[in-house]
Amino acid sequence: MVNEYSRSWHETFAAGPDPAQTEREVAFLARLLPLPEFHRVLDVACGFGRHARLLAERGYRVTGVERDPWVARRAEIDVRALDMRQLHLLTESFDAAICMWQSFGYFDDETNIDVLRQMAGRLRFHGRLVLDVYHRGFFEHNSGVRTLEIAGQVIRERSELRERRLRVWLGNDDVFDWRLYTPDELATEGARAGLTPLLACTTWDESRPPSAEEARMHLVFERVNEQEQPAGLVDAGLV
Repeated sequence: MVNEYSRSWHETFAAGPDPAQTEREVAFLARLLPLPEFHRVLDVACGFGRHARLLAERGYRVTGVERDPWVARRAEIDVRALDMRQLHLLTESFDAAICMWQSFGYFDDETNIDVLRQMAGRLRFHGRLVLDVYHRGFFEHNSGVRTLEIAGQVIRERSELRERRLRVWLGNDDVFDWRLYTPDELATEGARAGLTPLLACTTWDESRPPSAEEARMHLVFERVNEQEQPAGLVDAGLV
């Protein structure tokens, strides 16, 4: 399944998150991707560019990738209208890549790993990849129905975890489906893609390891060269 995001979803969810939330997320990225070492950033599934714009204000040079041309035209950054399965079409290399807001895991296992390999392939040696994804353990105990109030709208959400995939029905328009991972699974898959894990944390706090009590987790990987062996997962703190 390839998730299709309606215009109403983009206008409700993607265009209007709390600015303080975005500032916190970008501050985390800036700490893990310090300038000038990680100046060139690839934002995979950049949406309207809320992270990219703030990173650019901090001095980063950001290139976005966005599948939906309608969204790409409104991002106000340098955006390539590409599916994330087409990153091999990019000719540039980058110091870092980011994939935020559960934008990884749309496809079957092998395609997801191919996407991970393609993100790694766009990095220079010792470049870094940041993934912001759901923790499967959380949804093993927290699926069901809830009501969201966003921008004055009341929206009903229903979620169901089927084995390792989460399906979400949102309002009347959108159905989404992702393969969810645990931190150790992503560390293993990252190694298959030539990446070594540097950090795994939650709530945008490097001192807090991932937990099934929290819906999101943030993982940082480094592209390693052929002579280096992937290291084990570090739960808190950079190595």
